Amino acid sequence: MAGVSPIDLQVVLSGDGAATLEGSWTIDFNGFDVSSNLEYQEVVNLVGVDQDVGDINDNRNDDLRVLRAENVRAEGATTLARSITSTVTTRLLNEDPSPIRPRDEIQLTVALKPLVDAAGNVSNIVRAQFT
Repeated sequence: MAGVSPIDLQVVLSGDGAATLEGSWTIDFNGFDVSSNLEYQEVVNLVGVDQDVGDINDNRNDDLRVLRAENVRAEGATTLARSITSTVTTRLLNEDPSPIRPRDEIQLTVALKPLVDAAGNVSNIVRAQFT
């Protein structure tokens, strides 16, 4: 099964209420992924981290926005370098509004879900008046 390397996130504040997020990571495919060309759905989420004491929602991270959801395959390679650049408002990043601790923590998460057809079937159709 494919894995994701540690994700590097950089935030560049532009001063006009916008922030540019730049993230990069690598997807590592195993032998089965390469030989079968198994397709994965890759979902990149922007998350507000709530793990510090004093955060309003202690220990409950906030899913702020899905930045990308697309399908990827090994296409014969064992690694695939990935990156994303996205501009968001600083208002979105202000996910812990607090006069006591006016700082926020954000991170990117990358999830890979294998897209495989499961075995199954359907029954016959029963026609009746069910009253």
